[in-house]
Amino acid sequence: MMPRHSLQAAIDELINCGYSHAHTLNQVVEIVGTMLEADRCFLYVRQPHLGRGRTAFCWRKNQDVPDKNTVKPNWQIDTNELTAQDPLIRAGLALNPSVYVYDVETTTPEVLNRQFERETFGHQALIHAHIQGNQRLWGIL
Repeated sequence: MMPRHSLQAAIDELINCGYSHAHTLNQVVEIVGTMLEADRCFLYVRQPHLGRGRTAFCWRKNQDVPDKNTVKPNWQIDTNELTAQDPLIRAGLALNPSVYVYDVETTTPEVLNRQFERETFGHQALIHAHIQGNQRLWGIL
């Protein structure tokens, strides 16, 4: 795994290239996934002032890694149903720190809804990295 300063340098270099926002964010997701040696990495972006978000970018190590429930073309309204089902999204919306789950099967229900996680994403382990600023959740990596 690459040191954090190298990740920042790679992202800074990419930003300085002047690509479109979409291209840059897609490349950032790939860089993060590659440097963390992950199977899959995706970015959920939000418009907090409108109370909506969507998974806009996904990188997979290879085609054998499922892309279950990843990129969504349409914005989804933050609903009570979603926050009731998913403690991780609740944590992000509450501006809590990011969450690292070593093993989905052994994590407590306060941290993660195993059934929702299995049906929606199929993770075995995950980092739910909250992108926060100005007292708002702007995204989740």
